[in-house]
Amino acid sequence: MNRRVFTVTLVTVAVAGALLFWQAGESPGTKTRDLVIAIQSPPTTIDPVSTVELDSALVGNAAHATLVRINGAGEVMPVLAKEIVVASDGMSATISLKDGCKFWDGSPVTSRDVEGSLSRLQKSQNPLKLVVSRIKDFRVVSPLELVVTFSEPEPEFILRIANLQAAITKAGTEKSAKLPFDQNVIGAGAWIPEKLEAGARFRFRPNLGFPDHGNAASLTFVVKSDPQTRLAAFESGEANILRLRGPELREALEFADGRLMARKEFKDAVVVDALASDGSAIMINWANPVFATVPPDKRVAFVKVFSQNIPRRELAKTLVAAEPFENVVPPSVLAPAALPPSSATHESFASLFPAEVELLSANDAPSRELASLVAPTFRALGLNVKLRFVDIGGLVKAVVQKEHQFAITYFEMPIPGVEGWLMFFDENNPFSTFGQPLPGVRESMERTRSILDPAARRSAWQSVVADVAQRQSGWIPLFSRRTIILSRAEVAGVFVDVCGTPVWSYLGVRQ
Repeated sequence: MNRRVFTVTLVTVAVAGALLFWQAGESPGTKTRDLVIAIQSPPTTIDPVSTVELDSALVGNAAHATLVRINGAGEVMPVLAKEIVVASDGMSATISLKDGCKFWDGSPVTSRDVEGSLSRLQKSQNPLKLVVSRIKDFRVVSPLELVVTFSEPEPEFILRIANLQAAITKAGTEKSAKLPFDQNVIGAGAWIPEKLEAGARFRFRPNLGFPDHGNAASLTFVVKSDPQTRLAAFESGEANILRLRGPELREALEFADGRLMARKEFKDAVVVDALASDGSAIMINWANPVFATVPPDKRVAFVKVFSQNIPRRELAKTLVAAEPFENVVPPSVLAPAALPPSSATHESFASLFPAEVELLSANDAPSRELASLVAPTFRALGLNVKLRFVDIGGLVKAVVQKEHQFAITYFEMPIPGVEGWLMFFDENNPFSTFGQPLPGVRESMERTRSILDPAARRSAWQSVVADVAQRQSGWIPLFSRRTIILSRAEVAGVFVDVCGTPVWSYLGVRQ
């Protein structure tokens, strides 16, 4: 599979790396519980700075820990840091570490390790190096205290570093990193790699030097590439935790008494319904030769008129855990910016487009249903649409290599903030496949992130989002879908971080 990160990739496989902060429970007791999580693909790395795709992030966050995390209420929670204080002018931050945190090898986590980790991310090629891009200097005060200074105001520094790429690794160990799993990049997470060989099972044991190591005896990731095999592994008891995506949602869940519940086949399973993380959109490839005669102003007009004609609420009713999605960010983030009225007529579109246009979709049952529900909107605008269904790999290839005309895709999205989302539209972002780049987006983002007053900063973000919504012409949003976890262990919570990377949260497993 062609894996691209922080950009649209495929139906049912997310792009922005989902990050797991694993905590195996809070209650006392012997470590007797073995956790098994079914994932789609084997990880290519567990080095935080090298991680740029979903399943590597899922596994990597078991082994690594950040200074802070963000809970479901959007609150900053300490992990390795005892406290982080950002100066009132946004030009510096003082990081105080918890005493007693240890890496896998038993050595203590120190401020020198924090300096090395953030500096390494800053010098990396990872798209999320933007979270530390304004760090100017480090000053080690003591083994447990570090002062970071910035080149420009960075009032949301604490939120920015709550992602896997900013996890703290032992200074110097990255120099001996070896692929594919970088086991020599020593972390300080809740779990220690025990067996990370190329294959289908990856086993971890608890790190007793982690602040809340909990009571589970082991954690194992088992690779099940097909959605049906993942569901079968959960139903049989081979796996006891599963994140539901795409076809799995429809096949594993049902609405009963107004609640989202597991189907009876998955008896004793708990459904954790969290903030939205999956979005669906129609991607338009304006670079396709068949659209060469459609001028830019007509492209924008088409997107607006098409968007206004989609029966989003009807779509959402037919899809499990979905909600209408009408702008560049889901309704749960910002109120959708109103699209300006368009004077374009349906007939003008029919004359601009070829006699037949192709809508590409994945070939699973829910995707086929969605495509059939969207097709009438094309016809209402005078376009004759041909539906073509391909396997997921074919869809990924077509979208990433821009071989499609129209394609229905799913992708991950950020929730609390919008900057990670807007990076998709940045002309300097090499991972963007959202159609035409939008000049000026980076400048607007940089100005906005420097605003000290939280209310003024959020207002400025809304203005940037509205600008992107009015100018983008290669993407038509359909709906957003909530993050769903199916578990036979008690799950303590689900949260999403601010940097464009949905997070499943720690798992609070109790006996």
